[in-house]
Amino acid sequence: MTIPPINGVNSVIDGRLYIGSLQVALSSSQRSALGITHVLSVCPDYPAEPEDKYHLCIPVQDSEFENLLVHLPIACSFIQGAIDAGGKVLVHCVMGVSRSATVTCAYLMRTRKLSVTKAIGYLRDRRPQIHPNYGFLKQLHTFAACNYNPAPCDSAYRTWKRRQAQDVNHFLNIMSDTTTVIPDQLMMSSDFTEDLEEAQWLLHDMGISHVVSASSSVMQTSKDLESFVTCRYFDIPDGNMDALVVVLRRICDFIHTAIRNGGRVLVYCSSESRASVIVCAYLMFSQRISAKAATNILHTVLPFFEPSQSFRNHLQLFESCQCNPRPRSASVKGANSVAFSCPATEDTPSTPPTFGNTLKPITTGMA
Repeated sequence: MTIPPINGVNSVIDGRLYIGSLQVALSSSQRSALGITHVLSVCPDYPAEPEDKYHLCIPVQDSEFENLLVHLPIACSFIQGAIDAGGKVLVHCVMGVSRSATVTCAYLMRTRKLSVTKAIGYLRDRRPQIHPNYGFLKQLHTFAACNYNPAPCDSAYRTWKRRQAQDVNHFLNIMSDTTTVIPDQLMMSSDFTEDLEEAQWLLHDMGISHVVSASSSVMQTSKDLESFVTCRYFDIPDGNMDALVVVLRRICDFIHTAIRNGGRVLVYCSSESRASVIVCAYLMFSQRISAKAATNILHTVLPFFEPSQSFRNHLQLFESCQCNPRPRSASVKGANSVAFSCPATEDTPSTPPTFGNTLKPITTGMA
């Protein structure tokens, strides 16, 4: 018999193991339609009766600091026991995204000897919205390192326990230190991570679809990230103002196109001043405002930023060239001072734009 699709639940293993939401778990009609015999609740919202051997509740919150790791062996055993008895198991949390996904991945890892990455990929193919929080992700790695049986005496468990708060705080600090310039559109950061998996989780949690950077050395993870987000990197030597000014218009075009198409952009540079130049240049370019007005906007989101003379020089030159500086010389490599011209293009009118002092709404295209 073909079971009609039910919203909020997905089959993981041949109609024997399901993952879903609290709503499905609480619906006797939906459970009956799926033939569910056992329920594993990975949240405190659906407590189990003490003597109910068909319902196991692990009452953890969806927090990066929660210890779900110690519960994984009993959760895996519950799922396996139900399947061995011919039953069908529903694993759920509230939304079927983080806690239930972590438990289901742990089961796939233990029974199919999948890596963390392959277990998450396998489950995501069946339920695209799953995303264990970063703390649970680290616990899945520890689960594998402990040979699927974590215990306080295990060295891998002790290492995880000792570093748990530090690792989670590092992850959360990067998120909190990322500044939102334009809500849901543009963010900036001078701190990131070289760990690919951590970078992927950060970008996912922040909803980033595009990354642009103009640093003397780009993130080592840049090439690997290109399969996850759209990236554009410019290798600009430190102290070379001319080289940065030359690429500002290209960076602005990249950001503007991404935002126009519904993307969310992260501007990353190891130098906060350089990231700020890019952000302000984009505000000038997209809003048709002056360097002073763009700097004022930056101060509203980054109140402790102290503009350097180099920062001011970049924006003044970008403004004087109508947001479209072009070097007159053939190359700017090794040059300390380059003469710039401001040719008229389709995007830059032959007469200089009028710069105002107030923020204007972003439009879908340049005038």
